[in-house]
Amino acid sequence: MLVSDTPVFRRFWYPLGFVDRLAGRPHHRRLLGTDLVVWIGTDGEASVAADRCPHRDARLSAGWQCDDGAIVCPYHGWEYGGDGKVRAIPALEPGSALPPTAKLDLVTSTVRYGIVWASLEPDPVGGIPELPEYDAEGWWHLHEFDDEWACSAPHLLDNNMDGAHLSFVHSGTFGSNDTRVPAPRLVERTADGMRMATVLPVRAKPGDVGESERHLTIDVVGPFLGIFRIEYPDGLVHVMVKGCVPVDDGTSRLVQLVMRNDADDPLAVEEIVRFDSKVQEEDRLILDALPPGYATDLTSNVHLKCDRGSVELRRLYADMAADHLPPYA
Repeated sequence: MLVSDTPVFRRFWYPLGFVDRLAGRPHHRRLLGTDLVVWIGTDGEASVAADRCPHRDARLSAGWQCDDGAIVCPYHGWEYGGDGKVRAIPALEPGSALPPTAKLDLVTSTVRYGIVWASLEPDPVGGIPELPEYDAEGWWHLHEFDDEWACSAPHLLDNNMDGAHLSFVHSGTFGSNDTRVPAPRLVERTADGMRMATVLPVRAKPGDVGESERHLTIDVVGPFLGIFRIEYPDGLVHVMVKGCVPVDDGTSRLVQLVMRNDADDPLAVEEIVRFDSKVQEEDRLILDALPPGYATDLTSNVHLKCDRGSVELRRLYADMAADHLPPYA
């Protein structure tokens, strides 16, 4: 399966980045092979459009932003408001009307959890999760990662669901020496996608020494977003929301939001970012060398009992490719 050959993927919401990092100027994003420009207005709302000025095809993401939130094309200075309509053309003769066709091809977008979400179709069917912990008392949240990977979105999500690689790829961070990984305790289809639950031994959790275990529940929402809820025996709960955005067949963007229930720990943020960054680089060594195609048939790869989550993920994608839309349960 190539993401470009699966039209149904265009109908889901995808995170394009964090509002606080996208403010101040237009930014380029690529979603399923489509070049987009993203900018944040003075009201904090986002606008997303095809990254093309209709005048002479210049990239709007190479331009700049006005104080009132409009963006300016770098080629001839045409200005566009958040509604996509042209509002000023420097070369236009005084008193002349603005051309009615001078408007951008806007893309469906919204802002939630401080994240800009977009869909390439006007009627998205899912992909934005419910995150009650985001503003809950006793919890803190962190806009952690927003970077590109040289691997496909399904491979990136699959990697995050795989427990058997921890002892090898992550031996320098949290991987336990116990290479035997039990099969997931739960793998089931849900209305939004699928759920997997398992218990994994780890050498230590961030900021601690000594072995522990992760009680891990993963909810896949839409095709490429995973909510990873990790509970430790001491009561700490660490939630990672990983948006594995399909840039194109062989590239993905990871937009990662972290939420934790240790709001009274002032050192938690610094420690988590340092630890997670190291884990990311360990994974990148493997994932950057994977092929763009992701096999959804169950005969192209060899599977073990501990791979039940990956098997169900492949079945989910096969259903999506057949235009089976949510709810899935």
